[in-house]
Amino acid sequence: MVFYIILYINLIFFKSSQGGVKLEILLIAGGMHNIALNYREKKTNIVNKDPLFLDSVPDFIETLDIMPKGLLIIEQSSSNQFNDNQLINLLEWMKDNNMENVPVVFLTRDYYKGSGIISKYSNVTIIVSDYIRIPIFLLKEAYKKLNIKEKENLKEETQKEEKDIVKKKKSILDRFRLNTKKNQEIEATEHLTNEFDKISKSICRVIAITGHRVSGVTSSVVNIATEASKRGLNTMIIDMDIDYRSTNMYFSEFHEKTKKDEEINASLIRTLAKPQDYKITTFNVKDNLWLTSLGYDFNDTRLIQKFYNSVKFSSMISVFRNQFNLVILDMPLDLLKNFKDALIYIDIFGLCVSNNLHSVLSTLRNLEVVFDPESILHINAKSKLLVTKYNNGSRFQGDIFTQDKICEVMISGLSDYFTYPISSAGIIPYSQEFDLQIERDIPIIKTSKDFEEAFGNILLRLVEGAK
Repeated sequence: MVFYIILYINLIFFKSSQGGVKLEILLIAGGMHNIALNYREKKTNIVNKDPLFLDSVPDFIETLDIMPKGLLIIEQSSSNQFNDNQLINLLEWMKDNNMENVPVVFLTRDYYKGSGIISKYSNVTIIVSDYIRIPIFLLKEAYKKLNIKEKENLKEETQKEEKDIVKKKKSILDRFRLNTKKNQEIEATEHLTNEFDKISKSICRVIAITGHRVSGVTSSVVNIATEASKRGLNTMIIDMDIDYRSTNMYFSEFHEKTKKDEEINASLIRTLAKPQDYKITTFNVKDNLWLTSLGYDFNDTRLIQKFYNSVKFSSMISVFRNQFNLVILDMPLDLLKNFKDALIYIDIFGLCVSNNLHSVLSTLRNLEVVFDPESILHINAKSKLLVTKYNNGSRFQGDIFTQDKICEVMISGLSDYFTYPISSAGIIPYSQEFDLQIERDIPIIKTSKDFEEAFGNILLRLVEGAK
């Protein structure tokens, strides 16, 4: 036992002594090389003295005697106009050369330019700049993230070596940490349970989750509805997005049934026509969770024109108020124009907005294109923000773009009509797991306590006052 303790102490001492070693970073900044070089951290050493462009990185790395511990890529680092293929080619090359665990920080001015990359490459972190010129504080943050990633990698290596030395025997401290984490999860669950117990099971709320395209509307609908169902609330999902019909991707059993059953394939139209027959026209996902949407193969434009309107929608909502605790609508902003006369039947709008200026402006622009001033005021008064795809690195005028700041900016005069004070229902952090929900057919709240807590609190705020 003494032998193990001595080895353990020596290991910790050795690892801690590495703190003085500089972090070897490859700076891929093209014309911004000299600027970015000036703002590196003290313990960071830049491997390449000269500017390096994205497409020449593999050749340069092969000339090195020691592999870099991290890569900082700045969007202007392309020799030509930047495109995702250049970055993907580099990441694939790294994977083929046993560098898939080397952290990469990608600093860009366009979130969507690299957003699909992080779902496939777990070693990539994206920092988004809302400025025309990438500011100094974001350069510093990029270096800091690489240092944090390296420390995390070092910690993982240390833990692996510790386990090998003590033959997977847990220390008293490890046991304490595990118990603490377990207790925290129990407390989080109990907190939500206690809050939901206060909500009367006789309530009914009609909630429209909306936002501009790619703002996270459908994912929010699915997870909020799943959480509501789990908490004992009888819940109906109505996918009003007849253009994309995305709930088909989240509920594979429904999608498979639409291909075999023509009546379920036309579920939304049949439900709009006869909402009182919902047990026949809609799909029972599980227990008290129901879904109505259109299958991908449904294309009868005549029936859509006949039933997809404000009158039929209002009748359906009136029926469902007596049948469900929650009616949750998947309704992107551009489709709300079809139901201007029925907005009064919606109790609250969950407005999906990401914490970047592009998302804020897109949301306000969509509202002004679709609605008249009176309708915008109505939606404004009934809205709460869902801050989706939250990025900790996003800044506005030099400060972190928090949910409170988004609320301020939304009503700051960017729109002449969206000026009524608005509050946030909560934050939904971006995660690579979001892209896996469709593949696994499992909502993210069922795979993560953090997201269960996030969506649980959002649901509570959306039904606030429903005693």
